[in-house]
Amino acid sequence: FENVRGLPQAYFSYGSFGNQVARSFLQMLRRLVLDGHNLIVDEVLCDIGTLQPHLKAFEGIEVIFVGVRRDLAEAEEIETLRGDRPEGLARGQISRVHALIPKYDLEVNTSCESIFNVADKILEFVARPHGQLVFDQMRQDFKKNNCLQEVPASSRAYGKVVIMNGMSSAGKTSIAKALQHE
Repeated sequence: FENVRGLPQAYFSYGSFGNQVARSFLQMLRRLVLDGHNLIVDEVLCDIGTLQPHLKAFEGIEVIFVGVRRDLAEAEEIETLRGDRPEGLARGQISRVHALIPKYDLEVNTSCESIFNVADKILEFVARPHGQLVFDQMRQDFKKNNCLQEVPASSRAYGKVVIMNGMSSAGKTSIAKALQHE
C-alpha cells in the first residue's frame, strides 16, 4: 500500500502456519542456548505479536538487546540492490521497528559507523558485566500486566543471545563472525 505521501510501503505478517514455524524456530534457538551456544538473532520486532514469543522463548537466558538504526535512504538503496525485498519494505519497517521498544541495552547506527566499529561496540558490551538487561525488564513489565505467561525453566542457560532489532545488513555477518570468537 502507499503512505500519506503516495510512496509505496510494505509490511510482512504471518498466517497461522508462519506463526507455528516462528514458534518452532524460537524453541530451537532456546535449545541451542541451553546447550551452551552463543547466538546472534537478526530480527525485526515491530509489534507485540513478534515481541511476546521472544520474551517467552528466552526466559531465564541472558539477552542483550541491540537497536540497529540506519538512515531511510540507505535502507531503501540496500533494499533495491538486494532485489529480493518488496518495494517499500524499508519504509514500512523503519517507522515501526523501534516504536515498540522503549530502550535498548545498546544502540548502533550503521549509517554513521563502520560495521567493524559496530562489531567492536557490541563485543565490548557483551564482555562487560551488566545490571538488569532491557529484555528482562520488558518481560517483567509484561508479566506484571498479565500479558505474558511463565515459561517453565528447563535448565540453566550457558550461552548468550544478542538480538539485533532493526534493518538487516550484510555487515551483521561480520559481527556474527566476531562474536563467535567471544
